[in-house]
Amino acid sequence: MDCMPHRSTPPVAPRRILSPTRTRLFVRPSGGRAIPRGVGFLLVVGLLAGVPVAGQEELAVPVESHEAAAEIDAATLAAPVRFLASDLLEGRGPATRGDRLTQEYLAAQMEFLGLEPGAADGGWLQAFEIVGIEAKLPETWSFRKIGAQADTVSFEARNDWVAFSGVQEPTAEICDVELVFVGYGIEAPEHDWDDYKGADLRGKVLVMLNNDPDWDPELFEGETRLYYGRWTYKYESAARQGAVGAVIIHTPASAGYPWQVVETSWTGTQFELPDRGEPRIQIGGWLTEINFTSPSALRQINEVMRSHLETDIMDYLERRVEEGVRGPSPT
Repeated sequence: MDCMPHRSTPPVAPRRILSPTRTRLFVRPSGGRAIPRGVGFLLVVGLLAGVPVAGQEELAVPVESHEAAAEIDAATLAAPVRFLASDLLEGRGPATRGDRLTQEYLAAQMEFLGLEPGAADGGWLQAFEIVGIEAKLPETWSFRKIGAQADTVSFEARNDWVAFSGVQEPTAEICDVELVFVGYGIEAPEHDWDDYKGADLRGKVLVMLNNDPDWDPELFEGETRLYYGRWTYKYESAARQGAVGAVIIHTPASAGYPWQVVETSWTGTQFELPDRGEPRIQIGGWLTEINFTSPSALRQINEVMRSHLETDIMDYLERRVEEGVRGPSPT
């Protein structure tokens, strides 16, 4: 993947940054197929005690449930957790041998507890199709200032950035497109928040902050992270704008975990449900702002590109705080 920011416009609207040179991700073939498909299974239980159905009265919790809860202690939980966390299950990846063993174990435990299976065939498992994609990343990801071939900065795969294929195709590719800083990348009418304001972002790569606004308890539930702050929402949001890619800027504070978690989470095969025709970006990625082996990504971009991305982000945050909890959205 080769791309990233040039300068963004004022912090109140999506801003143009840099031009990416060329970004290609290759999906590693497996078993002679570029996109391996497997079968996943969902455990379905027939007895759901005490769960009210919409439109019905809430059921009283049986006295026996309190007695049963009293029997649960640390040892009761530690034993199954120890087994499920064992290396013998090889990580329990979807559609793997360890996953199948886990399903059998859980089904056996449910049967032991006296629960009844709820799948259509009378069994415990409901089968569904699953797609596994393993992206082969280029060694570096480079960004250049628009109209200035000499002004280029590159980042190392995994050390500085990670990416994944947003499409279920043998190749995901982005060529010579603009990057645009879009704040948090959130559209939330109920919070008077719109980071897009109708801007035409088709064919762009969007750069966005992690998390959701959390500086006021009245805004976006304060420090409680809503779906607006999840990375899945951000990539979906970018796809709805017609963008071809999205890059989330990672910091330990905004994510709640170090860069190593991002790096390892996006290593190896990624699983998802088959494409149903929903909007998709070509490539999604993360760029670390905190790097212990080189200057931060934003600082390098600022120095090499003579852009103002780092300043623009700070201006954006300051402007939004000054606007107040229910202040106007960016225009």
